[in-house]
Amino acid sequence: MKKLKEEVFMMKKGKKIIFVLLLFVCCLIGAGVGRYFREGIPVTSLPDAEEILSVEIRDTRLTEETKILKEKEDIVRARKLVNALNHTLSPKTGEEPFLFVNYLLKDGKTVL
Repeated sequence: MKKLKEEVFMMKKGKKIIFVLLLFVCCLIGAGVGRYFREGIPVTSLPDAEEILSVEIRDTRLTEETKILKEKEDIVRARKLVNALNHTLSPKTGEEPFLFVNYLLKDGKTVL
């Protein structure tokens, strides 16, 4: 009888641990989904500053002129600027993008 009580107690404790873990995982998933809808997805996988030859920046709200950055300081600053931006998979309908950033790499490739 004592052994049966111990087994039942351990089962209940195991179920409690599983319940708490599942609750924790659900909260993490919920927080991630909430962050996406609130802020969007952070822009990642940009090339390192050492791999970038120049950066072209164009803001269509201000002017159609493209600014080309070639100095190391400016390239590092432009890369950090894009790290602060977020990307949403479902943009507002009828809204055109207004900021364009192109990276020209030393190997000749262009990253938008």
